[in-house]
Amino acid sequence: MKNRIPKIFVFCCLLTGLFFSGCTGIRFNTKKHLIPTAKDKERIAEYLLNKQYIEFESLINELLKDKRNSEFIDSIYSNIASNNNILQNLNEWCESRPASPIAHTARGYFYIIYAWEEVDKDYGNNNNPEDAITFFTIRLNAAKTDLEKAGILDPADPHAATYLITVAKGLNLDTNYMETQFQHAIKADPYNLASHINKLNYFARKWYGSHDKMIEFALETLNKSPDDNDLGLTIITMAQREMVDAMNLKNQYLQKPEVWKKVNNKYMTFIKNNPENLEIHVFYAEFAMLAQKYDIALKEFELIKNKFYPSMDDDLLAAANYRAYRNFAYSLYGIEKYWEAIEHLKRMLKISKSDSNTYKLLAYSYNKTGDEKNVIKYAKAIINLDYKGVGRYHESGYLLYELKKYKEAAEVFQDTIKYYGDDAYSYQYLAFCYSELNMYQECIDYAKKYLEINPDSDFFKKWIHKKQLYYLFQTKKYVEAMALANEMIKNKENEAYAYRIIAYCYDSQENYKKAADYAEKAMAISPDYKILKKWIRKRRIYYLFENHYCKETIEQTLSAIEEFGNDADFYRILSHSYYCIKDYIRCIESGKKSLSLNPEQKIFEEWLNDKIKESQ
Repeated sequence: MKNRIPKIFVFCCLLTGLFFSGCTGIRFNTKKHLIPTAKDKERIAEYLLNKQYIEFESLINELLKDKRNSEFIDSIYSNIASNNNILQNLNEWCESRPASPIAHTARGYFYIIYAWEEVDKDYGNNNNPEDAITFFTIRLNAAKTDLEKAGILDPADPHAATYLITVAKGLNLDTNYMETQFQHAIKADPYNLASHINKLNYFARKWYGSHDKMIEFALETLNKSPDDNDLGLTIITMAQREMVDAMNLKNQYLQKPEVWKKVNNKYMTFIKNNPENLEIHVFYAEFAMLAQKYDIALKEFELIKNKFYPSMDDDLLAAANYRAYRNFAYSLYGIEKYWEAIEHLKRMLKISKSDSNTYKLLAYSYNKTGDEKNVIKYAKAIINLDYKGVGRYHESGYLLYELKKYKEAAEVFQDTIKYYGDDAYSYQYLAFCYSELNMYQECIDYAKKYLEINPDSDFFKKWIHKKQLYYLFQTKKYVEAMALANEMIKNKENEAYAYRIIAYCYDSQENYKKAADYAEKAMAISPDYKILKKWIRKRRIYYLFENHYCKETIEQTLSAIEEFGNDADFYRILSHSYYCIKDYIRCIESGKKSLSLNPEQKIFEEWLNDKIKESQ
């Protein structure tokens, strides 16, 4: 099968943003320097439109002499790429000046933007997404060719290598390739913002990393940044923003004492040197909230309110600094003041009705209060935010799934398919929902639909086999269940689980010896599954009893009680065994003990009453 990028992967790219470039970093403006104006940027772009290529290169080379202009150069390339009619000029420039690294950088950047914009347009409009993905790949490969050539022609310019990190992300290139480009970029400019941001985004959870990986890289950047350089803290705040936007509000990595100490000290230094800087206070409060230092977060919010907005009530403050107010509401949720959090979150909705995270935290908060009606109301409200697209359905459905509202989540994903057609993400979560609802036939049906779209998903193939195996066992199709389990064992797929199901099948057929034998095979693979040890012991005892080894049954059962403690099943089998040797006193004592541990044994209770009468 030909290599391709899964539809849902591309959609996630579109939904959550392509990449960071230019001046998208959170800068604290602690160092001032002269930079070209917006008019200068327009004038430079006009050189390219007028085919004055040498003049354009001269101006870029002049800007490159001061590394602080790097972000401005990014914005120039971005400005060029935003002109869909510029490709002919870029081709002519590269042909007439093949040794110009700037020409190839400009065209490479254009191809990156062109790739994502076309996919966005075609996929968003549901116009043949397969073709869109093909064009996406072709254009990113064209960008890769241009940018790699530019990097060879001028290794002292960090921009080509920086943009190649984005290419690596889109083409699913390995981490080594990305890291090579990052090293090229920082060799040319150690504190280049865009290269660090692009690497940070490469490690985002939606790409090839995790929030912990992002924080780890942010800390590395923080440690190497001089005290008078805001790069490290900028990267930290961007990692924070990613976590908050993803509603990862309790990050264990940030809670580590050594991590908290390092980042906290850096913030303290910046705050000491820039006490009037509002932004840094806002992000410090956010950092404290993520590290679950809620007392510090709330204290910082009070400082922000009293120092920067002394005359404002909560309604005005929410409007004046939405982010600070959001962190305040999140912190209230963190200290389990759910009704207060709800009050402030509703105030936030008056300011912005398009922030899906507000609806999510309202759903979480109401879930904590047990108000199921409002949980569903706010989770489903996400669907009808600023744009009603497939991504909103995904957000809403996933939230309901996460909150264990599986029936309602399934309804949302069913609607997604109804309105948008085949959708791997929806099929995947429909399978998960129906699994949780113990509706295994529906679960298997949707899992198969997911595999029709993503047939190479080894994880899902193994997952569906487990569900099929359990379904066959539950419906008492023991022969088919054992056949599938043996096939899984042959393929070294979930072997412990397969052995366990075979054991359960034999147990259901009262073949206790084989049941115990297969369960021990499962234990050999997964020794931490402690509950199975006691289960095996019972089956060994059942086997002895059904073969009339009464004395051996008594010995083994007493030993099991000593090892595992009181258990109704053990005492019941003891009672039967003592009856076999006509020891009525111990038979009745053991039987009463079993009933005291589990009084719901009605058939056994009747049997024991008969034995009591028989003994009199």
